Amino acid sequence: MEWQEAIDAIEAGKAAPTYALVGGEGFLADRLLEALKRKVAGRGGDAPKVESWECSEASVREMLQDLRTPSLFATQRLVLLRRVEDASSATLDSLATYLEAPSSFVHLALIASKIDGRSRFARVAKAQKAWVDLVAPKGRALRLWLERSAARRGLELAPGVVDRLLDDVGDELAGLDDALERLSLYAGDRKRLSIDDVDRCIARSRSESLWHFLDALSAGERSAVMKGSAALLADREAPLKLLAMVIRQVRILMTLRACLDEGMSESDAAKRAGVPPFKARDTARDARRCSRQGLQRAFALLSQADRSMKGSPLPSEIVLQRSLLELCDLLHPPR
Repeated sequence: MEWQEAIDAIEAGKAAPTYALVGGEGFLADRLLEALKRKVAGRGGDAPKVESWECSEASVREMLQDLRTPSLFATQRLVLLRRVEDASSATLDSLATYLEAPSSFVHLALIASKIDGRSRFARVAKAQKAWVDLVAPKGRALRLWLERSAARRGLELAPGVVDRLLDDVGDELAGLDDALERLSLYAGDRKRLSIDDVDRCIARSRSESLWHFLDALSAGERSAVMKGSAALLADREAPLKLLAMVIRQVRILMTLRACLDEGMSESDAAKRAGVPPFKARDTARDARRCSRQGLQRAFALLSQADRSMKGSPLPSEIVLQRSLLELCDLLHPPR
């Protein structure tokens, strides 16, 4: 099932008892969970009872036992199980068995970045219409999503506005949604948004550009890294300053990876590494994808780049961008 179909069904009062939310698009998962929370809250609007579990063999066993026990204090519950991609085959089988006969008084959302489509769990989830693909729209579908998101806010986008938003903000759904929210507040009672509105309201600051650049670096998004660094250099950001920020980001990833390998929770590891709470989950995900050897080699590469910038006849901009290309391959080797 597509994510929009699932959200539409929930908002129409046809929520399923179970959902397997599979994919790396956290914004879409959050939107679907918000719809489920509103459904569980009901007409009274009271805060719903939401329980969150981290996936492990022991926690899943305890959770499944709890799900089959009726609650004395709430008519409906919303239960979240995160990091299902880490589940063993036996644990996935246990979850698949539950999906075949779920409790009627619980809404269960299983959240995973990926699941083997050949597994019994995947087959059962799809047969029960619980499987939801969290794939961000691209191209024409993304443009349609922008127009619909604007329409839900009572806004009409003039010709060229979609292109300008994509140029200024990029194709990240959370950023685009935030931009539409800001535009809605900016427009006030006006319903039609122009390119001038976007230019006045959504001009990206240098600090925002730097954050996006570093996020792309951590995620190994090679094209976004090169475009981001080129834009920052064109905006007269000093190459040595950019390199210093990149070195700091690699140190953060190294610290996070070491803490997570020691068994720390994501929140504690992020705190130790100096990562803001709102970035903890995504940065921890990126750190897990980096090998410790790759991070060590990346740090050595950046140290060499620092020396080259200070002593090489090559322009610092060229040294920086060559190093960034090599860095992306070290952090996230091409497959």
